[in-house]
Amino acid sequence: QLRLNGKTLAGADASLITGNLSSLKALTQLQVLDLQWLGSITGDISSLEGLMQLEDILLYGLAKVTGDLSSLQGLSELHWLTLCGLAVTGNLSSLGGLAPALKTLALEGLPEVTGDLSSLGGLRRLQLLHLGGLFAVTGDLASLRGLVGL
Repeated sequence: QLRLNGKTLAGADASLITGNLSSLKALTQLQVLDLQWLGSITGDISSLEGLMQLEDILLYGLAKVTGDLSSLQGLSELHWLTLCGLAVTGNLSSLGGLAPALKTLALEGLPEVTGDLSSLGGLRRLQLLHLGGLFAVTGDLASLRGLVGL
């Protein structure tokens, strides 16, 4: 949800929102970043790597947002990570650094992301896992059996 001057922007209003993720670098106290279906947003997810207070990242339908998953690995306070419909790359194994706090992981429509499901086995606090449209990811669901919170 994005609010501007007390007004929640949605639908046609939301399409007026533009900019680059790098504009958020100075928001070091930001805890929740929720940007959805804002096609004019650009940038690299590495712009978020210094935002150490982030607890929730929800990025949907930002086709012009690029970068590598590894740039998020230092966000150890992250509870919720949703990446859907972005132009990101990288290997699932780089998400291992999120193990201390991550409870929700949703990855969808990321055809350039690679790796094996077994690399998620260390995310012991996971309570929700959603995977879809990860055409370069392999592995057996049995490798997730240690995630008893699911």
